[in-house]
Amino acid sequence: MKLRRIVIVSLAFGAIALWVSGSAFAVFGARWHANNNHSGTRANITGVGILESSYSSVFAGIGIQNAPPNQTVTAGFQTGELTKNIDGSDCANAGTGYMAEREISGTLYCDFFYQNPISFGSNHRFAVLYNTTCGGWCAYMDGNLVDGPFTNIGMGGAGYAAARGELYYGSLEPVFDMTYGPSGYTPWQYTNDGGQSYTTIGSSSGYKQDPLFSMSGTPSPFEIYYD
Repeated sequence: MKLRRIVIVSLAFGAIALWVSGSAFAVFGARWHANNNHSGTRANITGVGILESSYSSVFAGIGIQNAPPNQTVTAGFQTGELTKNIDGSDCANAGTGYMAEREISGTLYCDFFYQNPISFGSNHRFAVLYNTTCGGWCAYMDGNLVDGPFTNIGMGGAGYAAARGELYYGSLEPVFDMTYGPSGYTPWQYTNDGGQSYTTIGSSSGYKQDPLFSMSGTPSPFEIYYD
């Protein structure tokens, strides 16, 4: 683990880690699918996320957003697992659990659902979906509704599918090595019809906001990890 001396001040959607600090680092890596007509995405997510120092957090999840991760994102909805040892941010106080986060006109709103005990990266299936049955944008874990519906996100009923990992830390880098769509479980998929049918994502683009993020494997399964 190395000490970092760079301050990153913004993320492209899902900036759950942007607490106010003059000596903290917020970084992410993501894959996304090229089409912007997806009304939902889902995948099992498993792996390891360990906080190595105080004032840290790690997040792994999937979502739909109004622009690719390498562009300016102003609207989106994502869900996944989060563990953090600091209070504050749009995702409430320290703990481990699952979350759903909306970005509306560049402002973040998070619902954090604590689970104790829970092991971060314990192979849950996460999904976000827009359809009339739900009544808007909804988040699911293992097929169960956990948040929503939301109708005011600002991107209509479709956008780009993204899978991402996010880190925030004050000194020592967290450990992050996550697999999206592990073999034998739900791969990374999209839907264009409100969840009536899903297609496994066979090709995707990657974006690393920090060069220490790495991605390996085909789009499903694949890894996002931090060196």
